[in-house]
Amino acid sequence: MKRQHLTRLLLSNFILLTLSFGVEAQDKIEPQAQGSSPAKTNLKKQKHPTADKDMAMPLNTKKKEKKGNQQTRNQNLRIYYASSPWNQDSTQPDSAYLFFRDGHSGKLAKILIEETEPDSSTFEGNFSIGWVDIDSLEPEVYIPPEGMRENSDANMAKFYKLLSDKKVTSKPLVFRTSPEGQKILEVYDTQEQAVAAKAAFDREAELARQAEAAKNALSKPIPDEASVEAAKMAERQAALDLMAQEAAKREGDRIRLEQIERQRTEERIKQQALLTEKARLNRLAQAKEYSDAALDFYRLGQFKEAEEAFRQSVQLDPENKDYYFKYAITLYRNEKFNEALVVMKLADTNEGMNLEKEYYMGLIHFRLKELDSALSKFSVVQNANDPSMSPSAAFYRGVIFYNQEKFTEAKAPFEWVLDVSQDPALDNRAEEYLEKIAQMIAYNKNKAKKFLVNGSAGVMHDSNVLLAPDNVTSQGSATEEADTRYILGGDLEYRWIQGKTNDLSTKLSS
Repeated sequence: MKRQHLTRLLLSNFILLTLSFGVEAQDKIEPQAQGSSPAKTNLKKQKHPTADKDMAMPLNTKKKEKKGNQQTRNQNLRIYYASSPWNQDSTQPDSAYLFFRDGHSGKLAKILIEETEPDSSTFEGNFSIGWVDIDSLEPEVYIPPEGMRENSDANMAKFYKLLSDKKVTSKPLVFRTSPEGQKILEVYDTQEQAVAAKAAFDREAELARQAEAAKNALSKPIPDEASVEAAKMAERQAALDLMAQEAAKREGDRIRLEQIERQRTEERIKQQALLTEKARLNRLAQAKEYSDAALDFYRLGQFKEAEEAFRQSVQLDPENKDYYFKYAITLYRNEKFNEALVVMKLADTNEGMNLEKEYYMGLIHFRLKELDSALSKFSVVQNANDPSMSPSAAFYRGVIFYNQEKFTEAKAPFEWVLDVSQDPALDNRAEEYLEKIAQMIAYNKNKAKKFLVNGSAGVMHDSNVLLAPDNVTSQGSATEEADTRYILGGDLEYRWIQGKTNDLSTKLSS
């Protein structure tokens, strides 16, 4: 159940906002709903505040607004930010605050936000905009420096001074609209994260639009047999679009996970720097013991034990990224695919390991049914012509195309496997798929044909015709005469049922 908070801002030149917060997990980024318009996103250019012009409204100016020009329509804005340092208690939702500023009007507000659920490290807040049309906002979000995060008048005054002196900058943002019309601010630590998140949100919205269009097409009357087949194809494409839409949403979630993981690493490095040299060396020795044990578990295929040992090692020695790659593989083996991709991305790999990293990322995307991303990774591996990994990558590319019923595209990867693979088992599997592809291509070519007409014609010339009674075919007498005969034949077939492996038909022959 949502809790209502009313917070009065502590500085007289801050505006008063009514805040409401939710701790329900479903109040996160809403997926695109069927029957609604696609969500809009806008990656806002960071605008730094200036002391005079941009801050004219809140900085105690004498200028007054005319009532006739004041916006009266209130609109809600929801804000999300992932912060590992703000997650202080794993047993209950934590709270924190940030500053929101409208770059257009210069109005500034302190916003209290709460963790969406215990130990999630994702914080959200809802608040109301009453001074301007929400679509014309130029949002800026500022996170208080570490030493000013305690909620006090003194800290607020210090931060306000930093902002006035242009010594703090706005976080990268994605300003978007949910399918339900909710304005959402997604806050990130780096511009790279914001750009990737915007691409994921846009992809999700476009796929939702395509899925809705396919749904509307399927709801129309189907008048003939050709339309039935077209409807089946549309239904298959709608299913693929839905998978891609879910993949885009997972990508947005992974960006948040990566943001949190990077913050955790930074916090651990800071904590390590505060230790005495003896304590630091002791932690490094413990980390080495855990990593050695993790590698032993890894070689034995005991991936659950390896995962926990790798996790302990990473926490004790956050600057050492040498084991991140194998740590990611253990997460993959334990079917923690999203987390595996995040750790894989953070792993420092040398040139000899980069191709294996691409291959495993392709496998993870494949297991998540993120087919476009899997194809991209497997293409890189196939083109590298590695004798061990490239044939397998090509095989997976063929499987993806086959499952998408792109049979012509699927042929080339399987044929490539037969040309370069040294693995008899992989060759056999590729041959099986090629046979299935040939059958499916033939089936697709003939499935629309209900009537099949076959005809034959021939000419036979005999230089010495034998003369024999009709009831005796084993002997005859030579006539010493030549003759030419013409042969004509034909049949008509009607297919009542045409399947991929069998059919039912009626045939007339003459």
